[in-house]
Amino acid sequence: MNNTSPPLNVGADRADASRAESELANARELANAPKRSPRLCAVQTDYPRPGCLQSLRKRKRNRHIRAGAVIVEMAVCIPVMLLLVFGCLELNSSIFLSQTLTSAAHEGALIGLRQNATESEVANRVALVMKARNISQYALDIDTFGTPFDALESGQKFAIHIEAPRSNSFIRLSKVDAKVTAMRP
Repeated sequence: MNNTSPPLNVGADRADASRAESELANARELANAPKRSPRLCAVQTDYPRPGCLQSLRKRKRNRHIRAGAVIVEMAVCIPVMLLLVFGCLELNSSIFLSQTLTSAAHEGALIGLRQNATESEVANRVALVMKARNISQYALDIDTFGTPFDALESGQKFAIHIEAPRSNSFIRLSKVDAKVTAMRP
């Protein structure tokens, strides 16, 4: 057997090797390079690229326009939101006062349902509930429909009517009242 190998072309192999090395280096560089989007090209580099300079100016101008739009939106929304917040507070205050008056009238009616109850006991019980809820201005009316409270017999009705102004309110439109009617046992 003839053990001869083909002749080596040393110069050509070196050129191919250096070309392959440069291609490999370029591929590595491209793989490690950050991906560039067309909108952010001026931001990612230290210098604006020629095509991106105009879009950079547009973006700066749009920031000022958007900032102005935000200010206008807040100027419209804040008064509406404050109106809603204070409206909710007013509504809650009215509901609290109404519930307090109803509770005081019920408590007074429960005392009035006892056998030997007097009108002053009913008034004292109502005053106690109102004091516990920090309401000092109120009007109490115990209506016995023409009969004195101490002379009410079994089956006769009496009514407790309590009225109070909305003193801690910004809106002073009306008074809040509660009325409970009960029948003596």
